[in-house]
Amino acid sequence: MTEVRQPNHHPSSLIPHPSTDELLRFRAKFPILANTKYLVSHSLGAMPEAARDALEEFADTWASRGVRAWGEKWWMMSIDVGDVIAPLLGAAPGSVVMLPNVTTAEAVVLSSFEFEPPRNRVVIVEGEFPSVRYVYDRLAKRFGAEVITVGYDDLLDAIDERTQLVPMSHVFFETSFTADVPAIARRCREAGATLVLDVFQSYRRSRAAVVKRAQRWCWTSFNPRESFR
Repeated sequence: MTEVRQPNHHPSSLIPHPSTDELLRFRAKFPILANTKYLVSHSLGAMPEAARDALEEFADTWASRGVRAWGEKWWMMSIDVGDVIAPLLGAAPGSVVMLPNVTTAEAVVLSSFEFEPPRNRVVIVEGEFPSVRYVYDRLAKRFGAEVITVGYDDLLDAIDERTQLVPMSHVFFETSFTADVPAIARRCREAGATLVLDVFQSYRRSRAAVVKRAQRWCWTSFNPRESFR
């Protein structure tokens, strides 16, 4: 009898050796990697060498065109850059717009809503990222919103016909806890509320899947080419 051995499918056998990783060809493009291992890209990415040329081009345009640069190039740049990045996220062209950070993006979304009673509530979960929480604790109240903070287990019960926005993280930054977004999105639809989902902590691990799921979860859309506020 001949013994048939199964191939080795241990996870380590499926990981390419560092010396053959195709991404290594980009390493030289980031100067800081010549001196250190950079593990804080989630906060501030390592600067690519090409950024020097881009900054010089920006300065030259500002110096030579002044305020005309807005109409000639800068005004739509955040959307044009979004179209470059969209394939990396598995997103469609025209669906990504660039903003400086998540906190600014949340403030832009917040400013697009009115908070007239009876639908004037923002329901936020304990454990949100501090700067995002600040937007709702301070700016939202200036817009007339009533901000309600609840524990995650009480979130579904807190969303009702008075709720305008439910801003929350898909994955919480301190604990890595992953929210049950389908259930939360379903409850938002039932109550007529809008879910503002922050996938900053989760899209890296399953880029295309997160985008496709977000398209199913969220029932409102914002077209930056048609709406600017």
